[in-house]
Amino acid sequence: IHFSLFFVHYYIWVIGLIKQRIFKVIKEKTVKISLIYSLALALLIELGQFYFIDGRSGDWLDVLANVLGIGTSYIFFRTIYGKCNDYASYD
Repeated sequence: IHFSLFFVHYYIWVIGLIKQRIFKVIKEKTVKISLIYSLALALLIELGQFYFIDGRSGDWLDVLANVLGIGTSYIFFRTIYGKCNDYASYD
């Protein structure tokens, strides 16, 4: 579950940031912003479960599954869109 949710999460974020037209600086750093945001979310969700939610426990294996989902989605994205950083043509 964690793997697939974060795979889809990262992919939607990176495509959404590519397609937005308001903030040029975000569009230029789409992949990096999406990676940082997704990794932070993966870690913060598990830390929040560990420290703040009774009856739930944060698990490092869940974090690993989240990170693997993000990494696989990153590879999938790069396979489809290539390594070029000029995403203007993908609107």
